[in-house]
Amino acid sequence: MDNLINICHQIEIGGYKVNYVKVGHGPIAIFCFPGLLASPRFTCKDLIGRFEADGDKYTFYAWDTPGYFLSRLPIRKESDISFDADVELCAEFLKTLGHSECVIIGWSAGGQTGIQFAIKYPQVVQKLIVWGTWDLFESDHLTFHHDHRDLKNLKEEYLEERLMAHGLTFEELEYHWHAWFDMIEREHFNQDVNIWNKKFKKIQCPTLIIAGDDDPFGPIAQSQHLHRQIENSNFCIWFFRLEIITGAPHWMQITHLDEVYNHMIDFLK
Repeated sequence: MDNLINICHQIEIGGYKVNYVKVGHGPIAIFCFPGLLASPRFTCKDLIGRFEADGDKYTFYAWDTPGYFLSRLPIRKESDISFDADVELCAEFLKTLGHSECVIIGWSAGGQTGIQFAIKYPQVVQKLIVWGTWDLFESDHLTFHHDHRDLKNLKEEYLEERLMAHGLTFEELEYHWHAWFDMIEREHFNQDVNIWNKKFKKIQCPTLIIAGDDDPFGPIAQSQHLHRQIENSNFCIWFFRLEIITGAPHWMQITHLDEVYNHMIDFLK
């Protein structure tokens, strides 16, 4: 899918003018959290194309994260830099569009938002799919996290592309990038694992976790731990699946699109 302009829409929620993609007209509504400070134009473009091709089965939504990209009117408020803020904005988004139930999917940090949405709004989430995400940071993961907190460590073309898309200066983007990374570290490192495990057990919907064995940001061990905690709830074990893709990196929805999409569609049947 080379051009998303024709399928973009805008809606006002929570004081933000939110730009979003909508494809398909099927009976199963799907909402996608595209990642940290992300736009589906960068992180999920090809995946959107697959769901558009199956548009008789699915109605697929993905937003430019409120406060950023084409949803940057206004730019994100400092008080809204949290997963919980995105959860509440998504709840308002779905309600405004008339969806009382929905499949929630999320990549990377978007997977964390999806998990927290499923915990807080179990009555809304029919199924949950996350990939390239994590549960709690360990020391080696924290080192990787710190390396990526520094924008100067990103590839130059990646950084320039996002500066142009966000319409921000380097200093402005760096401020928001650091604020999100610091929030993630506070919530996911050196926390009581028992508290988080109790949270995970609140997930009531069928859940699919997809992990790549070459993904340093979402290590398999963390996906396995997350899977065990959800699986140990009082529901049928086959409702909670973990699929590992050999050779898949963090951006597996781009490099291993067929495998990622096939796992999703098989789970949604």
